[in-house]
Amino acid sequence: MIFSVIREGLNGLLNENLPNEMEAFYEALKDGTVLCRTANVLKKGCIKRMNASPHMTILASENIESFLAACKELGLSSSDLFSIDDLINAENIPKVLTTLSLLMDQHISSPSSPEQVNYKSSIEILSI
Repeated sequence: MIFSVIREGLNGLLNENLPNEMEAFYEALKDGTVLCRTANVLKKGCIKRMNASPHMTILASENIESFLAACKELGLSSSDLFSIDDLINAENIPKVLTTLSLLMDQHISSPSSPEQVNYKSSIEILSI
């Protein structure tokens, strides 16, 4: 249930159609690009750089680390956040979903601000 609510919320924020199946959804999140774009939609400029094609784990880790830092900027506490290994190594997918749920709840409960813009205009995408 939480998975489909989060997926639909992200689809709405990003104007995308993320996978319906949990495993494919996890794979879509694993490189951190969806997460970085989500954070930048919620707060313009909170992530200034993103590795667009992070085929190496270290690049995906950088994206996820940037997202987790942005979550703190967006009001989540450290205890609300998943760890990089929770996502990259699929060690705790429920914690990943909990973090996204808290972020989505916060976004829904606070009205859109002028700071929120389309992510494409506020992020430098690195192609490697």
